[in-house]
This record gives sequence, C-alpha cells and structure tokens, in this order.
Amino acid sequence: MLGIFIALPTSIIAAHKGNVEAKMLQVGLVILMLSGMHDMLMAFGVIPFWRGLFSWGVFGFIFFVGYVLEHRFAQTRRELEEYSLTLEQKVEDRTQELSQKNIALEQSYEKLRETQTQLVIQSKMASLGDLVAGVAHEMNNPVGVIHSAADTANRGVSKIRDLLKDAQEAARLQQPFNLVEKNHRLITEASERIAETVRSLRIFATLDEALFQQVNIHDNIDTTLSLLYHELRDKVTVIKEYGDIPLIRCYPNELNQAFMNLLVNAAQAIEEKGTITITTYADDTKVCVRISDTGRGIPMENIPRIYDPGFTTRGSGVGKGLGLSIVYNIIQKHRGEIQTNSEVGKGTEVVISLPLEQTLQ
Repeated sequence: MLGIFIALPTSIIAAHKGNVEAKMLQVGLVILMLSGMHDMLMAFGVIPFWRGLFSWGVFGFIFFVGYVLEHRFAQTRRELEEYSLTLEQKVEDRTQELSQKNIALEQSYEKLRETQTQLVIQSKMASLGDLVAGVAHEMNNPVGVIHSAADTANRGVSKIRDLLKDAQEAARLQQPFNLVEKNHRLITEASERIAETVRSLRIFATLDEALFQQVNIHDNIDTTLSLLYHELRDKVTVIKEYGDIPLIRCYPNELNQAFMNLLVNAAQAIEEKGTITITTYADDTKVCVRISDTGRGIPMENIPRIYDPGFTTRGSGVGKGLGLSIVYNIIQKHRGEIQTNSEVGKGTEVVISLPLEQTLQ
C-alpha cells in the first residue's frame, strides 16, 4: 500500500510532463505499483501468491530508471559537446576579432608614423620658406646694385669711346675697352642669373602668392628646372614637349616640390650623360605631366615599393627614401594619380595626372 501511495502521484506528475523521460519513468512506476498491489491482494487472500513478481517489478522499475538516467546523461553530454563547439567558435571569433584589431592598430600606427613624417617635412619646408625669404630679401638689393653698376659702367665706356676722336688714341685703347666691356657683360649676365635664381626661389616657395590658386603647370616646371640648372647642366639634356593645357587650381609650392623630387631622381638615375623629356597634355577631365629619363631604370620587383616612406637604393641616412613618398602624398592630396613604368638599362617614365576640377583640401 505504501508503494501504491508513493507511485500513484509520482506517475500522475510524470505523465503530466509528457516528455520521453517522464513516460519511461511512468512505465517503471506502473510496474512497481502493480507488483505492490499483487503483494497486497495476495496478503488478503484475494489472489494466489506468484513467487518473485515483486522482485521482477522492482527490477523493471530500476531498468526504466536506469534508462531515464542514461538518456539524461546522453542529453547532457550532447549539450556539453554543443557548448564546447560553441565555445570553440566563440574563441575563434574572438581571436579573429583581436587579430583584426591588431591589424587596425598596426595600420593606425603606420599612418601615425607617416603623419609624423609629413609633419616633420612640413616643418622643414616652413623653415626652408623662411630661409628662402631671408635669402631672397638679402640678395635682391646687392644684385640690383651690381646690375645697376654694370649698366652704368657700360654706358660710361660708350661715352669715353665717343669722346676719343683721335684715331691713334682710340686704336691704342681699343683692347682695354674690349676687355672692360667683356667684363661688364659677364657681370651683367651673372647678376641676371642671380636675379633669376632669386625669382625662382620666391616662386618655388610661393612667398608672394596665395597658397591655393590657379596656375599654369608649365611655369612650375620651368621654375623647378631653373633651380636645378646646376645639377642638370653638365650631364642632362632637358627636352620640353609642352602641349596646350588649361590652367588648374592647385597648391603651387607642393607641385614644385613634387616636380623637383622627380627631376632630381631622374638626374641621379643618369650615370654619365642622358636625356630627360618632359611632356604635358590634357583631355576633358585632367592634365598630365610625363617625365621620362634614359637612366639605369628600376627593377620590376622594386616598382611597387618606390613610394613607400624610407625605401631607397642609395643607402641609409637621414632624409633618405622620402622623396617619392612626398611626391605620392602631394599627388594624392590633389586627388590625382601617379603611374611608373621602368626597364632596367633603358630608363624610367613617370606620369602624373591631375584633375581639372580641384577643391580646397
């Protein structure tokens, strides 16, 4: 009777749950309850005694309880395996996320270094601008005096010639007069050359002009060539093939810097004597400048790296490997493009494309 009272409510609760484990437990409890009812009825003499029936009922109950436990254990194991797989996936996702963050941090660090390099360069360019302003100011007056004095001396010699009417005296002074005139011409040419250099320096640094303005690219190139005269004159023949191009709005001083870096690189690539050809042309959307040289060329594997900060083939040192990186950043700032083609032993060609429509950046 005690078994019946225990098994009956437990069986009802198990049946109410309705899952597999509850139903199996219900079957086991029913078997145990029936075996208990057999013993109770047998004690009252209602039914005959069946030896071992209660033991078999207990065995059946234990069997079904064992099945329920095994089913619960298997389910728990599957849940644990699923959780393990989920945990591994979460660990992998987290690792990938951390890896992406590390890559982003490295890129930010590289960008920070590049920005720092650009700030240093801009600081140096600002100092160079101040220096150029001072040099130009200090040189303008002496150069003007030299030029004026040479012109006055030339006019004085001419007047002395006019005053010497005696043919014999004139013939005797002819050689000294020629020497003086020749020296005056040299002084005049030298002073004009210095004045041109000062003017080119002022234009190069845009000391007298607005920072962002409309310019003719040809003027920028000519100014840069004037400043590089001393480096180009002994070994490089410059061929200018200027096309009909419109004015563009830009930062003239920065484009001057880009042209200078490219021309210096082209000159340094020419080991003995060679040619640098500068070609300009335009279409409806852009102005193009092509600078080609007959230098030693660039190996194919190095071309993708030549615009990286610090990359150089001329040894290490302060400021080495920044020239083409500066060029790249200047062209990017103008929303332009730069392409490089080269062949070892034949030379290098760099094409700069600048859009006609520029906005202040």
